[in-house]
Amino acid sequence: MTWTVEGLVKELRANTSLVTDCLIHLERAGLAVAIDGTHRYQPASKTLAKLADDLQTAYAERPFSIISAITSLRPDPLKGFADSFRLGGWKQ
Repeated sequence: MTWTVEGLVKELRANTSLVTDCLIHLERAGLAVAIDGTHRYQPASKTLAKLADDLQTAYAERPFSIISAITSLRPDPLKGFADSFRLGGWKQ
């Protein structure tokens, strides 16, 4: 599935700047690609794909543990937690 920035803004209920920044980070991390103005999940390697799948499984089984791990890495854990809701969470 491919997405435009506008489509992601609407789906995630986020602002354009946040979505654009996240897409840039996902592309740099090798988890997404941009083609002709659209974006899609496309891991750059089998290892990245497995890590993403494992994270998705862990989140489904232990969401609070995953959220805690993510927010503990930020300078302001409360802001990180709040920002995660602005992104709309993981959707398939």
